[in-house]
Amino acid sequence: MRSKVFRRSLILILIIAVVSASSTILASTYIQMSLQGYARARSIIMFLPDGAGFSHIIAARLVKGQPLLFEEFPYRGFFTTFSLDAIVTDSAAAASAFATGFKVKNRMLSTTPDGRSLKTILEVAKDLGKSVGLITTSEVVDASPAALGAHAKSRDMYNEIAEQYIGKVDVILGGGRRYFLPKLLGGVRDDGKNLVELAKKLGYEYVENREELLSLDLSKVDKLLGLFEWEDLPYEIDRVREYYAEVPSLAEMTAVAIEILSKDPDGFFLFVETEVTDEAAHDNDIASVVYDLLALEKAVRVALDFAEKNPDTLIIVLADHETGGLTITSKFDANKIRFIKASVGYMTDLIVKGKNITEVLLDYTGIVPTMDEVSRIEKAVNDYLQGKLTFRGVIRVISPIINKYVGVIFASTEHSAEPVPIFAKGPNAELVKNVKDNTDVFHFMLTAYLGKPSTPLMTWSIIRITTSYK
Repeated sequence: MRSKVFRRSLILILIIAVVSASSTILASTYIQMSLQGYARARSIIMFLPDGAGFSHIIAARLVKGQPLLFEEFPYRGFFTTFSLDAIVTDSAAAASAFATGFKVKNRMLSTTPDGRSLKTILEVAKDLGKSVGLITTSEVVDASPAALGAHAKSRDMYNEIAEQYIGKVDVILGGGRRYFLPKLLGGVRDDGKNLVELAKKLGYEYVENREELLSLDLSKVDKLLGLFEWEDLPYEIDRVREYYAEVPSLAEMTAVAIEILSKDPDGFFLFVETEVTDEAAHDNDIASVVYDLLALEKAVRVALDFAEKNPDTLIIVLADHETGGLTITSKFDANKIRFIKASVGYMTDLIVKGKNITEVLLDYTGIVPTMDEVSRIEKAVNDYLQGKLTFRGVIRVISPIINKYVGVIFASTEHSAEPVPIFAKGPNAELVKNVKDNTDVFHFMLTAYLGKPSTPLMTWSIIRITTSYK
């Protein structure tokens, strides 16, 4: 036993030496944790319903008719989300904060204002010999997964982010195929690089659709790249109706990733995101928000089933920020949301292509719009066709009509400064009570990986590296 503790200590001290000699900044040192003999989380699975505040979760609960699985986790809390330079964060700064333990400026990815990289919890997991994975319904190079798996001065450096993933992240599943292929093959890369072929040479299996993913012999797969769309994956409310055969569910991707990553005897880190909860909230599309939250809950069930057999697994569900300023009114009707069969974007596409407005709304929502509502939508469509309004602008004319019908109000189409929830279950999950700010999430996860300190101060007593910003 003493020799095992010594080996762990030696590994951790070597990690510190490597980090200190590099330009990468780590928010906490490992030293204080290295000799603790407490139970550790071998694996961490982090779920992110992007933009989902308390009201979004309540709406999903009411539509489901009972609490969501993660609402019944034994430990929960909430935390602030402001960034280094703004009261209201964006997804890049928010994810960077919980990934690294540092505040960064909006639009920056795990990087200080002067360009230094901040070590992420995913990179810590790799240092500890663990396998790592990123799953998202968005493009895999989007802000939230990118903050964990890459470093960039701008979240828009998609080609560079994609390149940083290959060879570093063991399982990558989501959309965004265009950033991995050169223009000659339908991608957007003008450097001629084919990252899919590079990944194959480095031992990755590559899949492009649900059938290919589910037919893999996972006993023979150690690394996996799955890019199921050129851009974002479809919303769950549309996927189950239109794209079921082509695009895997979040739960299916999670199950595959866990089976691959769990072969590592040292454990793993897995990040699972539904980005639709943010994207749809920007459009005030309540049904799409709800159905993607319920899809994420199914993925959480997959993780819980794994954790039942592997109790050294910590499961965390948290939001990065709130989007839309959602309010559930006294007129809220869950049955009306249950009847909605398509995203507002899908319905808008039908309408701008000439489908009858009343028929579309009746077929997909059960709503018979008033003459005034039809007139407003017609004007928006005409403005769009004349180039005076964006497609998203048309969506945002239709959404309030549906929201009035189901009994919700969105205050905006942007992020808010509202604190957001966190839920935890597994080793050291009780430490979630100390998460007061998004930067604390990093220390919570680091503590879970390295072991509980002998004092109630836990990881917050670890020496912090401070950086002065100009």
